[in-house]
This record gives sequence, C-alpha cells and structure tokens, in this order.
Amino acid sequence: MTEAVRPIHLSPADEAQACDMVAAAARDGTRLEIRGSGSRPGLGDPVTADAILDLGRLSGVVAYEPDELVLTVRAATPLAEITPLLAARHQQLAFEPPDFGPLFGRAAGQGTLGGAMAVGIGGPRRLKAGGPRDHLLGFRGINGLGAPIVGGGRVVKNVTGFDLPKLMAGSFGALGALTEITVKVMPCPQVRCSLVMTGQSETDGLDLLRRTMALPGPISAGALLPPPLAAACIDSLSEDTPAVVLRLEGVAPSVATALEALGRDRPSATCMRLDTEACTALWAAIGGGWALADLPGPICRIGIPPARAAAVGAAAREAGVSVLQYDGFGAVLLAVAADTDRGVDDLRRAVRSVTPDSHVTVLRQGRHPAPAFAPATPGVSALTRRIKAALDPLGLFNPGRLPGGT
Repeated sequence: MTEAVRPIHLSPADEAQACDMVAAAARDGTRLEIRGSGSRPGLGDPVTADAILDLGRLSGVVAYEPDELVLTVRAATPLAEITPLLAARHQQLAFEPPDFGPLFGRAAGQGTLGGAMAVGIGGPRRLKAGGPRDHLLGFRGINGLGAPIVGGGRVVKNVTGFDLPKLMAGSFGALGALTEITVKVMPCPQVRCSLVMTGQSETDGLDLLRRTMALPGPISAGALLPPPLAAACIDSLSEDTPAVVLRLEGVAPSVATALEALGRDRPSATCMRLDTEACTALWAAIGGGWALADLPGPICRIGIPPARAAAVGAAAREAGVSVLQYDGFGAVLLAVAADTDRGVDDLRRAVRSVTPDSHVTVLRQGRHPAPAFAPATPGVSALTRRIKAALDPLGLFNPGRLPGGT
C-alpha cells in the first residue's frame, strides 16, 4: 500500500518572501492552498492543491489608532489577541466574527482576522452593524502572479479606486493571499445584557424576533433556541425548554427602558437577565453554533428574509432537518440536515420552494459530502470566473473552493 504524498509546506516570514514563493509557484504551475491558523478546515469546497502556503507567521499589530477607530494588523493575527487589545480601549470589532472552531472539534479562540475576512460571515449583530465586508477599509495581499496588491486604505472615508476590499471579503482565499488588513473598530456599549424569555411557542418567538428587529434603540441581536440547544447554551434551563434571547446594548437609560417594554410586551413569558460576562459567552456560542457541534449530520447555514423564517423552518423539518437554531432575528438558520446522500440537496430544494432568495451553505459536512455552496446562476458564475482570471489568471489559489470548482 503506497503512502499518500504530503503536499509541500511553504511558510513565509513576511510579505516579500510570500511574494517570491507565489511567483515561483506561478512559474512552476504549483497550485496553492492558503492557510492561516486552520481553525475553519471544513468551510468551502475541498481544495486540490500541490502545496500549502501557510501564512501563520504573518502576525502582529501594524498600527492601532483608537481615536480614529482604525486598526491595521497582519492577516494571521489571532482574534484572541485583537479582542483584548481593543477592549483595553473600550472598543470592539462590531461585525462580531463567529468562531466555528468547535464545530470541527477544535478549541474556541484559534481563528485569525484574515480567516474571518476570507470567510466573510458576520455574527449575531450583522443586521444592526453589518458584516465583515462592511468594516474592511483596506488590505495588502498577493495576486496569482506573485505581485503585491493593495486595496482601500487606512481611513474610514476612503472611496478611491475600485472597491477591491469588497471582493476579497468572502472570497475564501480564491482571489489572492491576504497579508495585511485594516478594519474600522467601534466603541463598546456602556451597558450590554441579554434577556432570556421562555414559555412561548416557536411561532410566538419568531413573531417577537421579527417585531423587535424593526425597533430603533438598543436591541442588537435576537435568536430563538429550541430544546435542547437552549439548555446547552444556558445552564439554568431544562432540556425541554425553548428560549428567545435578545441582546441589548447601549446607554443605561435606553437599555432599562427597552427591558421594561419587553417585559410588558410578553407578560406570560418568564424572563431572565444575563449581564455582560454571561452575555458575551452566550452570543459566542450562538454565533458559532457550538450547541450543534456534537450532533451527527451536516450542519448548514441558511440565509433568508426574516419574515419567511417560520415557513422555511417548517419546510426544513419536512426535508429531514432534526435541529434548527434561529439567529439574526430569524434571518439566519443553523440546521442539522438529514445525514443521507440527498440530505443537503433536499434541504436546499425545500428552502427554495419557500423563498428563492435564500442561501444554504454547508459549514460542516456529514457522512455524505455535498457541495458547500448551492450552484450559482450562469451570470454569477461567468462574473466569478472573470474576476478570478483578473486576480489569479493561472488559477493557483485554493482551486476548487468556490462554487463550480472556481
């Protein structure tokens, strides 16, 4: 039995060395898998590469200007280093990158800012604060010929040139290798707490999420956790209790007024307040889907219009989904699809039958691998190929990761 050939491992010390390595790969036709900390190994379709370009050594803070709300770091800087740096100045990454490491059996807190930008998925605050692409001001990187590229800048009101940062965010490393990232940061709220409401049906809970989403004021995130996910995220709840969770962030009088109004709105519900530390841990678990980590089967992320959450949930269950978690006020569902060779396809078909304007992405595969992304339309596929050809004409970076094998 022959031993599998291990890919070449390239580990540049800086951007210049990385450029030289990519240029050499372009001359030799060597396909490259771009890797940082490796905390999200299952996201995107499998890559077929000849070598690994490990950018893990490109780490560290380049510039932090708290008064200007701007942070520049090398791409492989861990989020676990960035978070306390910002917290010391009472600031935060408002797009709240979710930590999917536990879904793959890894410890939490291992992700990097470059990985978060490459994946481009926002956390529970997305509908209020936007996603990663909305906070990416500029970047440095390397194109598929080994030349350095620069997009955006280090100021918030930067509108010069073509908006390359918007392309790089969510490109899964298929358009270029990020080496340096500049993001805008935001002040932390004066008060942060969560309200856990039990004693409601799923229908009532989704109705509450939909109405609170439209309210002005301090409600920054909303989720509905079915049993047993609610108990997995909140220790004091029993295994058969669903919960609606609302996060409130802002100045003290505004938060107090909103808490009082929510209590009046649902007098039959049992309400429990979680303050800052418990609140932070809870939303990290919700955003990363940690309560689903031990469940067998493919874990899918479904993006839909919030008003269609109840109908999509019903259709998903008919398609064999065993567990559903509603996040983003009902705009994002995390679902455990049927672990069969048609499980993900059946889920995609069921969701499209309710709302064609939907996106079903496989975060973690089950026993029967399925395409991570739904097939793109011909127009989107053609545009993706043109952009890929402009930035990576030889197809070196992460071949096969994007839809259609791009």
